[in-house]
Amino acid sequence: MRRLRDILRRLIGGDPKPNPKPDPNKPEPVPLPPPLPDPGLDLGPNPTPPGGSLPTPVPEPDPVVKKVLELHNQTRDAYHMQPLRLDPRLNQAAQRHCDWMASVQKLSHTGASGSGVGERERDAGYFWQAAGENIAMGQPTPEEVVKAWFASTGHRTNMLGNYGDCGIGYAKDVRGRMWWCVAFGAAAQIPKMVGGTMMYVGRTDPVCPGGITADGA
Repeated sequence: MRRLRDILRRLIGGDPKPNPKPDPNKPEPVPLPPPLPDPGLDLGPNPTPPGGSLPTPVPEPDPVVKKVLELHNQTRDAYHMQPLRLDPRLNQAAQRHCDWMASVQKLSHTGASGSGVGERERDAGYFWQAAGENIAMGQPTPEEVVKAWFASTGHRTNMLGNYGDCGIGYAKDVRGRMWWCVAFGAAAQIPKMVGGTMMYVGRTDPVCPGGITADGA
């Protein structure tokens, strides 16, 4: 036994010591958390943020709607007017009225249940200070319908009106004819109670020139 201790002492430079018994009162060491990634580190395309998923991207507008809006804003720009913005509430009002006109085969600013453009915009959640509407039937493309509106004084007045928002709808009927509707709006800014009714300072009546058909009727 003594010889074995001598050999071990020469190998490790001292007397071998038994492993110490663990102290039950000594807390176990807590492992450190992994280091945070470097802010400049490339985590690849579209990393998922902590605690949730990525926000849903806003969908691109329908290409026909996008083209009608583009043509309106090109016209407004030529007259130094601010561009129109698509408003989802006005889109809804315009599309509903377009669908109704196509279904009943009637080109009219008076819609379902006798509604007017002001009511349709309000029912869609858009509270307006000024409102207007252009409708048409039979023009097969955005270029042709915008050209027809621009050639009409009343419709051109709406296209160049003091509006900031618009909604665009279109529908094809069972005969393959196109129906069009653009709802214009200037959002209400200053509500005021008048005789128990909510009114808006500077509010004007809706502007609704007659509808235009492809044959000019």
